Amino acid sequence: MMQKTVHSFLICFAIFATAFWVFQDNQAIPGERSHQTIAPQRDTDRLVFLLQYIGQDYGAAVGENGVINQYEYAEMLEFSQQAMDWYTALRSDQMVDSTFSNLQALRNLIKTKASWAKVQSLTRVLIRDLASELDIRTSPEETPSLAKGKSLYRNNCAVCHGLEGNGNGSAAEGLEPAPNSFLEPDYMNEATPYRFYNAIRIGIAGTAMPAYGHAFTNQQSWDVAFYLMTFRQGFSQQATNEDYNLTLNDLATKSNLQLVQEIVDPPGRRDNRKFQATLATIDYLRQHLE
Repeated sequence: MMQKTVHSFLICFAIFATAFWVFQDNQAIPGERSHQTIAPQRDTDRLVFLLQYIGQDYGAAVGENGVINQYEYAEMLEFSQQAMDWYTALRSDQMVDSTFSNLQALRNLIKTKASWAKVQSLTRVLIRDLASELDIRTSPEETPSLAKGKSLYRNNCAVCHGLEGNGNGSAAEGLEPAPNSFLEPDYMNEATPYRFYNAIRIGIAGTAMPAYGHAFTNQQSWDVAFYLMTFRQGFSQQATNEDYNLTLNDLATKSNLQLVQEIVDPPGRRDNRKFQATLATIDYLRQHLE
C-alpha cells in the first residue's frame, strides 16, 4: 500500500513539475485559473486552441436566459480579449482586416451574452480563416493509427485519465481540476480531434495536463487525438456503402455534431433515429481511417 501511495505521489509530482516547466512563461491557456494581464503568446497554435476552447466551452458560461456561471463567463471575456491581443502581436502590421473584425465581433457576442450557436459558429470561421492566413496545418500528414494512439494513451495518459477514459486513473485522486472524462456524450460530440491534438501538444495550464509537444511527434499526437474520440459512451459503428465524401481534414477538424448536421437532411431538424444512425456511421469512419 505504501509503495502504491509513494508511486502515485511521484507520478503526480512529475506531472506537475512538467506542467510548471512548460508554463513558467505564464502564458494563459484555456484552463488557467487566474485572471491576470499576460503578455501576448506568439504562437499560432495557441491562438487557435484559445478559439477552440471558447467555441466548445462558452455553453458552460451562458445559457438561454443569460449567464449561468459567472466565473466561466469572466473567463470567456478574458480569453476573447486575449485572442485579439495575441493576433495583433502575431500579425503586427500584416493584420487581415476581416480576421480582426471577426475577433472584435466575437468579443462583442460574448459581451452581449449571445447564444452559444452564434459564438461557436464564429469561432469556427475564425479558426478556418486563421489556418489559411497563418498556414496552419489542421490535419495529420498521414492517416492516424488508432492502435498506436491506444498504446501511447495507455503508457502516458491513462495514469490520470484512466484506461477507459473515465478520468479516474491511479494518479487522478486529489487533482484539481480533475482529469477530463472522455465518456460524456454531449462533451465528446462537440469535441474534435484537432482540439485534442492542440491540447496534447500545448498542455492546459492550471491543471496537471502537461505539454507533450516535446515528447510526441506531431503524428503521434494525432494518433492519440483520434483514439480519444472512441471513448464516448454510445460509441458504435455502422458500416455504410454511401459516399459522404468526407476528407481526413473533415474528420480531424469537425465535431460529430457538425458532421451529422452536414449529412442529415434537413439540417437543424433532428430525427433522433436518423441522428443516431448517422452518428454510428461517423464512428465507423473515425475507426476505419484507412
